[in-house]
Amino acid sequence: MSYRQAKLDEYVKEKCRVCGRIFTSRRALNIHLSRKHGVELMVHPGEGVELRSRGRYGELRVRLKKTLIEDLLRLSREENLSLEELVIAGLVELATQGRPKQPSYLH
Repeated sequence: MSYRQAKLDEYVKEKCRVCGRIFTSRRALNIHLSRKHGVELMVHPGEGVELRSRGRYGELRVRLKKTLIEDLLRLSREENLSLEELVIAGLVELATQGRPKQPSYLH
């Protein structure tokens, strides 16, 4: 490996799974994916999940975009369910039915 390649590897953070182009930030990769490949993001910057185990139960903390939270609240009202019931029912269905469909660019 050359010195130049070693230096480049220090700065490489993200690689496009479609074309292999290398980016130095997640934001740059996200812009590239949407503009060049028409790929919708599944997880947006700032979103995330944190799981803590507490004996018999675990604690799941989720950070979501405000628009997604508003959609969940609207759906819970439409279905006449509390937000907790809606989210837990969705997680149970996901756990019993299998994995969510992956975008085609990940195959």
